[in-house]
Amino acid sequence: MLKIFPINKVDVDMLRKYQHYFMTVRHNDNNTTVKYLRNLAKFLTRQ
Repeated sequence: MLKIFPINKVDVDMLRKYQHYFMTVRHNDNNTTVKYLRNLAKFLTRQ
């Protein structure tokens, strides 16, 4: 089930855990993980 996570609670530690999730659980390479993190950054910084 998808949990609602407040955008204002996103911090560096959460992003590191997100990166760790993609690289270990989903077995993504670094380039794919960076792509997902950049997409998240676009979403978080849009107005």
